[in-house]
Amino acid sequence: MHRTTWQNINAIGATLIISIMPSLMPFTSGIEVLAVQAKSPQKLAIEAERWQQFASDRGGFSVLMPGKPTETIEPPKPQSRAGETRYFFVETEGGKVSYYVSYIEFPCLPSQLSVSEVNTLLNAARDGAVNNSTLLKESSIILNDNLGREIEIKTADGFRTKARIYWVHPRLYVLMTRTSGQTFPPASDRFLTSFKLLKTQAQKSNINSPQAPRNIAQKDEATELYKEGSELYDRGRFQEALVKLQKALEIVRKNGDREGEMVVLSRLGRTLDNLKQYDRALEVYQQALAIARQTSNRQGEGIILDYTGRLYQNTGDLAKALNFQQQALEIFRQINNSESSAIVLGNIGKIYHYQKQYDRALEAYQQTLVIFRQLNNRQGEGVMLDYIGTIYNSQGQYQKAMDFHEQALTIFKQIGNRRSQAIVMSNIGEVFANLDRREKAVESLEQALALFQEVGDRENASITINIIQRVRQKR
Repeated sequence: MHRTTWQNINAIGATLIISIMPSLMPFTSGIEVLAVQAKSPQKLAIEAERWQQFASDRGGFSVLMPGKPTETIEPPKPQSRAGETRYFFVETEGGKVSYYVSYIEFPCLPSQLSVSEVNTLLNAARDGAVNNSTLLKESSIILNDNLGREIEIKTADGFRTKARIYWVHPRLYVLMTRTSGQTFPPASDRFLTSFKLLKTQAQKSNINSPQAPRNIAQKDEATELYKEGSELYDRGRFQEALVKLQKALEIVRKNGDREGEMVVLSRLGRTLDNLKQYDRALEVYQQALAIARQTSNRQGEGIILDYTGRLYQNTGDLAKALNFQQQALEIFRQINNSESSAIVLGNIGKIYHYQKQYDRALEAYQQTLVIFRQLNNRQGEGVMLDYIGTIYNSQGQYQKAMDFHEQALTIFKQIGNRRSQAIVMSNIGEVFANLDRREKAVESLEQALALFQEVGDRENASITINIIQRVRQKR
């Protein structure tokens, strides 16, 4: 890539917050400087949702929106590398839910960019969207061979925003849905997934690669295989998951899809880890980590470092495990990803637990619990309550252990997570066993066994059978 192109990209990266943020004004708060620089789009309140296809021939896209949107045009700013910005905006439910799409033109950039160059733009766009808010989630996405990001944000005033950002030369597209509630309505995903490029725009690819354009049918097949593999993984059917994920990996590699390869490798590594094929899993993680760093994907880098730490934890190398987890935690804190920070902090607590540093483990779990509650992450909250229960069980504080396990069980029943219910029931059985209440212990463990068998988790089912036999033989 010519030096002038990198200069343009760097200049855009430095000014992208100013270019993008006026378009995000309806969805952000506490940004006084930018509020002065540009006016917000006029809001259109629509009480009754009437979904319709909206298309912009000039913008080269179509999307489903709950009513006819208001359009606002922002001319290029002086000394900015960006062209004009156009926004389309609709509110529903009396302003409680908002839908928004915009595009910004960057005519100074060439039609073909490398993956790392595209990620530089996407990272700047993400940072512009987050600004003073909290980044809850981030993932890489693809639309017609064009790289993108999906992010979820929580603003200081408690509003939640879910956004998708795509780079399709010469435009940066931003879709956002915002709610004042704790969860997004189903229509939010309907809006985000309905975004399509019109024919002339869809023919373009934003990646300078000899493989482009790729075989779309193959990409769809890879996505489906990855989805199936992930579902099997979640059910504890790791050997079947491995087959699906290996097939998906073959396709994304054939297509030259580096981001897709990183995602598949990450899940493949977790699968091999659960199959106790640690050497292969570590090799896979190293490949995924290299891609994440080459493509400047900080979120992906943090996730893979976390997974590598978990692997070393499983092999008993707790010093290496702690090192990798701390690297991951540093990255997630740098990019303001609270949810990922909480997950890693919980994993650090587990390491301290294994080292019998119970006070440090408890402190890490309690900090994580606070974050999950702030994020209204019920699954994470339940897991931390269960972990705290295991600490108290290890310390011989059985009543406290039981109290925390029961709180966790209540949450998992409320959210319908049967596998997590099984894990907690097994831990409750362990507490009863330590109290020498063998009948109650076996009863709880048999309930756990039935749930593990129901969800197809053969490994935990086998472990639970062994525990039941051990409790029955205890005298």
